Amino acid sequence: ETVYTMKLIEGKTLEAILDEVRAIADAGRPEPESLGLQQRLEWFVRVCEAVSYAHSRGVIHRDLKPENVMVGQWGEVYVMDWGIAKVFDGGVPRPVYLPKETEDEGELIIGTAGYMSPEQAEGWNDTLASASDQYALGLILFELVSLNPAVTGKAALKVVIRHQDGEKDPLVHRVRGKISKELAAIIHKATAKSIPQRYPNVSALTDDVRRYLRGEPVSARPDG
Repeated sequence: ETVYTMKLIEGKTLEAILDEVRAIADAGRPEPESLGLQQRLEWFVRVCEAVSYAHSRGVIHRDLKPENVMVGQWGEVYVMDWGIAKVFDGGVPRPVYLPKETEDEGELIIGTAGYMSPEQAEGWNDTLASASDQYALGLILFELVSLNPAVTGKAALKVVIRHQDGEKDPLVHRVRGKISKELAAIIHKATAKSIPQRYPNVSALTDDVRRYLRGEPVSARPDG
Protein backbone atom coordinates (compact mmCIF):
# COMPACT_ATOMS: atom_id res chain seq x y z
CA GLU A 1 0.00 0.00 0.00
CA THR A 2 1.32 3.43 -0.96
CA VAL A 3 0.52 6.45 1.16
CA TYR A 4 1.07 10.06 0.07
CA THR A 5 1.15 13.05 2.39
CA MET A 6 0.91 16.60 1.11
CA LYS A 7 1.22 19.95 2.79
CA LEU A 8 -2.09 21.74 3.34
CA ILE A 9 -1.78 25.24 1.89
CA GLU A 10 -4.29 27.90 2.83
CA GLY A 11 -4.69 31.09 0.85
CA LYS A 12 -5.95 32.34 -2.50
CA THR A 13 -4.98 31.44 -6.02
CA LEU A 14 -3.63 34.18 -8.23
CA GLU A 15 -6.69 33.57 -10.39
CA ALA A 16 -9.02 34.42 -7.48
CA ILE A 17 -6.95 37.52 -6.67
CA LEU A 18 -7.14 38.67 -10.29
CA ASP A 19 -10.92 38.18 -10.29
CA GLU A 20 -11.10 40.34 -7.16
CA VAL A 21 -8.93 43.09 -8.67
CA ARG A 22 -10.93 42.98 -11.92
CA ALA A 23 -14.17 43.46 -9.99
CA ILE A 24 -12.67 46.47 -8.18
CA ALA A 25 -11.47 47.98 -11.49
CA ASP A 26 -14.82 47.40 -13.21
CA ALA A 27 -16.59 49.12 -10.32
CA GLY A 28 -14.36 52.18 -10.76
CA ARG A 29 -12.81 51.84 -7.31
CA PRO A 30 -9.09 52.31 -6.61
CA GLU A 31 -7.05 49.17 -6.00
CA PRO A 32 -6.08 48.61 -2.36
CA GLU A 33 -2.34 48.60 -1.78
CA SER A 34 -2.53 44.97 -0.68
CA LEU A 35 -3.67 44.01 -4.19
CA GLY A 36 -2.05 46.80 -6.18
CA LEU A 37 0.27 46.45 -9.16
CA GLN A 38 3.46 46.64 -7.09
CA GLN A 39 2.26 43.83 -4.82
CA ARG A 40 1.22 41.74 -7.81
CA LEU A 41 4.64 42.24 -9.40
CA GLU A 42 6.36 41.24 -6.15
CA TRP A 43 4.31 38.03 -6.12
CA PHE A 44 5.28 37.47 -9.74
CA VAL A 45 8.97 37.77 -8.85
CA ARG A 46 8.49 35.05 -6.22
CA VAL A 47 6.83 32.81 -8.81
CA CYS A 48 9.75 33.39 -11.18
CA GLU A 49 12.23 32.50 -8.45
CA ALA A 50 10.48 29.16 -7.83
CA VAL A 51 10.35 28.36 -11.55
CA SER A 52 13.97 29.41 -12.02
CA TYR A 53 14.99 27.01 -9.24
CA ALA A 54 13.09 24.18 -10.93
CA HIS A 55 14.90 24.99 -14.18
CA SER A 56 18.23 24.80 -12.36
CA ARG A 57 17.26 21.24 -11.42
CA GLY A 58 16.45 20.43 -15.05
CA VAL A 59 12.65 20.53 -14.67
CA ILE A 60 10.02 22.51 -16.59
CA HIS A 61 6.51 22.97 -15.19
CA ARG A 62 4.51 23.11 -18.48
CA ASP A 63 1.28 24.30 -16.83
CA LEU A 64 2.02 27.72 -15.37
CA LYS A 65 -1.16 29.79 -14.99
CA PRO A 66 -2.80 31.98 -12.31
CA GLU A 67 -4.84 29.01 -11.09
CA ASN A 68 -1.62 27.16 -10.23
CA VAL A 69 -0.12 29.94 -8.12
CA MET A 70 -1.19 30.22 -4.48
CA VAL A 71 -0.64 33.22 -2.22
CA GLY A 72 -0.72 32.17 1.43
CA GLN A 73 -2.29 34.07 4.29
CA TRP A 74 1.10 35.53 5.28
CA GLY A 75 2.08 36.50 1.72
CA GLU A 76 4.04 33.35 0.94
CA VAL A 77 3.87 32.28 -2.72
CA TYR A 78 3.63 28.70 -3.96
CA VAL A 79 3.77 27.29 -7.48
CA MET A 80 1.30 24.41 -7.49
CA ASP A 81 0.37 21.35 -9.58
CA TRP A 82 3.55 19.88 -11.01
CA GLY A 83 1.57 16.96 -12.44
CA ILE A 84 2.81 17.40 -16.03
CA ALA A 85 6.29 18.68 -15.15
CA LYS A 86 9.06 17.17 -17.25
CA VAL A 87 12.82 16.81 -17.11
CA PHE A 88 14.31 18.77 -20.00
CA ASP A 89 17.98 18.68 -19.01
CA GLY A 90 19.38 15.16 -18.81
CA GLY A 91 22.64 16.52 -17.39
CA VAL A 92 20.95 17.30 -14.06
CA PRO A 93 20.24 14.45 -11.59
CA ARG A 94 16.56 13.49 -11.89
CA PRO A 95 14.49 14.79 -8.95
CA VAL A 96 13.10 11.98 -6.82
CA TYR A 97 9.50 13.24 -7.14
CA LEU A 98 9.41 12.66 -10.91
CA PRO A 99 8.87 9.23 -12.48
CA LYS A 100 11.97 7.41 -13.67
CA GLU A 101 10.58 7.07 -17.16
CA THR A 102 8.43 9.51 -19.10
CA GLU A 103 5.83 8.11 -21.47
CA ASP A 104 6.37 9.02 -25.11
CA GLU A 105 4.00 11.97 -25.64
CA GLY A 106 4.52 12.30 -29.38
CA GLU A 107 2.98 15.54 -30.65
CA LEU A 108 0.13 15.51 -28.14
CA ILE A 109 -0.64 19.08 -27.04
CA ILE A 110 -0.15 19.14 -23.28
CA GLY A 111 -0.96 22.15 -21.11
CA THR A 112 -3.72 24.73 -20.67
CA ALA A 113 -5.18 26.73 -23.54
CA GLY A 114 -4.50 30.38 -22.77
CA TYR A 115 -1.15 29.77 -21.06
CA MET A 116 1.25 27.96 -23.35
CA SER A 117 4.17 28.81 -25.61
CA PRO A 118 3.98 28.49 -29.41
CA GLU A 119 6.27 25.46 -29.30
CA GLN A 120 4.14 23.82 -26.62
CA ALA A 121 1.00 24.51 -28.68
CA GLU A 122 2.70 22.83 -31.64
CA GLY A 123 3.23 19.68 -29.58
CA TRP A 124 7.03 19.82 -29.70
CA ASN A 125 7.22 17.99 -26.36
CA ASP A 126 10.64 16.43 -26.89
CA THR A 127 12.33 19.81 -27.41
CA LEU A 128 10.52 21.94 -24.83
CA ALA A 129 12.88 23.73 -22.47
CA SER A 130 12.91 26.57 -19.96
CA ALA A 131 12.01 29.14 -22.64
CA SER A 132 8.55 27.56 -22.84
CA ASP A 133 7.87 28.18 -19.13
CA GLN A 134 9.23 31.71 -19.58
CA TYR A 135 6.62 32.36 -22.27
CA ALA A 136 3.84 31.19 -19.93
CA LEU A 137 5.20 33.47 -17.21
CA GLY A 138 5.10 36.34 -19.70
CA LEU A 139 1.42 35.59 -20.34
CA ILE A 140 0.77 35.64 -16.58
CA LEU A 141 2.61 38.96 -16.32
CA PHE A 142 0.47 40.32 -19.17
CA GLU A 143 -2.63 39.50 -17.11
CA LEU A 144 -1.23 40.83 -13.82
CA VAL A 145 -0.46 44.16 -15.48
CA SER A 146 -3.48 44.63 -17.76
CA LEU A 147 -6.06 42.59 -15.80
CA ASN A 148 -6.99 40.95 -19.12
CA PRO A 149 -6.04 37.45 -20.31
CA ALA A 150 -3.32 37.58 -22.93
CA VAL A 151 -4.83 35.09 -25.36
CA THR A 152 -8.59 34.69 -25.74
CA GLY A 153 -10.90 32.87 -28.11
CA LYS A 154 -14.38 31.40 -28.31
CA ALA A 155 -13.09 27.81 -28.27
CA ALA A 156 -10.02 26.11 -26.79
CA LEU A 157 -8.88 24.95 -30.24
CA LYS A 158 -8.94 28.51 -31.57
CA VAL A 159 -6.91 29.65 -28.56
CA VAL A 160 -4.33 26.91 -29.21
CA ILE A 161 -4.07 27.96 -32.87
CA ARG A 162 -3.47 31.55 -31.75
CA HIS A 163 -0.71 30.26 -29.47
CA GLN A 164 0.87 28.41 -32.39
CA ASP A 165 1.01 31.70 -34.29
CA GLY A 166 2.36 33.58 -31.27
CA GLU A 167 -0.69 35.86 -31.23
CA LYS A 168 -1.79 37.86 -28.19
CA ASP A 169 -4.61 40.29 -27.53
CA PRO A 170 -3.71 44.01 -27.48
CA LEU A 171 -1.77 44.91 -24.34
CA VAL A 172 -4.02 47.56 -22.80
CA HIS A 173 -5.24 47.99 -19.24
CA ARG A 174 -8.77 46.77 -18.59
CA VAL A 175 -9.89 50.26 -17.49
CA ARG A 176 -7.11 52.82 -17.89
CA GLY A 177 -5.92 51.74 -21.34
CA LYS A 178 -2.25 52.68 -21.29
CA ILE A 179 0.43 50.35 -19.94
CA SER A 180 3.92 51.32 -18.78
CA LYS A 181 6.29 51.11 -21.75
CA GLU A 182 8.86 49.34 -19.58
CA LEU A 183 6.43 46.67 -18.47
CA ALA A 184 5.14 46.29 -22.03
CA ALA A 185 8.71 45.76 -23.24
CA ILE A 186 9.33 43.09 -20.59
CA ILE A 187 6.11 41.27 -21.51
CA HIS A 188 6.80 41.39 -25.25
CA LYS A 189 10.33 40.09 -24.77
CA ALA A 190 9.26 37.19 -22.55
CA THR A 191 6.51 36.27 -25.02
CA ALA A 192 8.43 36.66 -28.27
CA LYS A 193 7.44 33.90 -30.70
CA SER A 194 11.09 33.35 -31.58
CA ILE A 195 12.91 31.68 -28.68
CA PRO A 196 16.24 33.50 -29.28
CA GLN A 197 14.39 36.82 -28.90
CA ARG A 198 13.20 35.94 -25.39
CA TYR A 199 15.26 36.40 -22.24
CA PRO A 200 18.15 33.93 -21.99
CA ASN A 201 16.50 32.46 -18.89
CA VAL A 202 13.80 33.17 -16.29
CA SER A 203 16.37 34.72 -13.95
CA ALA A 204 16.97 37.48 -16.52
CA LEU A 205 13.21 38.08 -16.75
CA THR A 206 13.04 38.27 -12.96
CA ASP A 207 15.90 40.76 -12.85
CA ASP A 208 14.13 43.04 -15.33
CA VAL A 209 10.93 43.05 -13.24
CA ARG A 210 13.03 43.86 -10.17
CA ARG A 211 14.63 46.76 -12.07
CA TYR A 212 11.18 48.09 -12.90
CA LEU A 213 10.13 47.86 -9.25
CA ARG A 214 13.25 49.85 -8.27
CA GLY A 215 12.56 52.48 -10.92
CA GLU A 216 15.66 51.54 -12.92
CA PRO A 217 15.94 51.13 -16.72
CA VAL A 218 15.00 47.63 -17.85
CA SER A 219 17.11 45.63 -20.29
CA ALA A 220 14.10 45.02 -22.53
CA ARG A 221 13.84 48.79 -23.07
CA PRO A 222 17.18 50.46 -22.31
CA ASP A 223 17.36 54.25 -22.08
CA GLY A 224 17.81 55.87 -25.46
